[in-house]
Amino acid sequence: KESKHIKSKNKVASTIEVPEFEPSVFKQLIEYLHTGVCTLQPRTLLGLMNAADHYDVEELKHACINFVGQSISTDTVCHMLSNADRYIQYKSTKVLIQKVMDFIDRNGDEVLSLPSFSILPRHVVQLIISRESLAVSEINKFIAVYNWSKSQFDNIQCATTSQTPPKGSEPASKVVLMDIVEGFLDYIQFHKIPIPYLMNEVRQSGAVPDSLIMMAVAYQMDPASIDVSKFHRSHSH
Repeated sequence: KESKHIKSKNKVASTIEVPEFEPSVFKQLIEYLHTGVCTLQPRTLLGLMNAADHYDVEELKHACINFVGQSISTDTVCHMLSNADRYIQYKSTKVLIQKVMDFIDRNGDEVLSLPSFSILPRHVVQLIISRESLAVSEINKFIAVYNWSKSQFDNIQCATTSQTPPKGSEPASKVVLMDIVEGFLDYIQFHKIPIPYLMNEVRQSGAVPDSLIMMAVAYQMDPASIDVSKFHRSHSH
């Protein structure tokens, strides 16, 4: 959050907190108000666009909106989405999110394979992979979900390295990783993934229940034997 330090005529200093915006964003806003110029950057674009909207700085707001289309790329897309939650209450955020999602729909394979994909919040990852307009294979969806979940798991491991699991307990890696992946299973159509890949990469990952894998295999061998709706336990697309 940013602090504004104000001195009155009596030289009594006071501080006004501005928690809505990051310090780097507020600094750019002040720079623009003082000079009429500031450098637009993808990392702070969303915050600055909403700050300009919030304080009715129309020229800066429209400059940010116009810059959005130019700044969305594979280098910036995940960082833009990762900051969206902070400014979700502002209407300008919805404009950016829609443009970002359209970009992801067209460049899904590349975006889902980015290392920066792992910084996205869970609900954003779910939103992306559940989109019917996302042109990505089910294999690549699984890989993206697995890599995202593994990254979250590694963070958990780093936070709990000092804890030793009790003797005879199941390895934390399997228990925790499967729990993380579980929230995404309904968004992946495993029955469209080739059997060799299911039996090797998916099964050996330890992240997907065997029952779901076997059901996907059975469907491919005899589609009439399995009700497709059974693959979607708690969500529908």
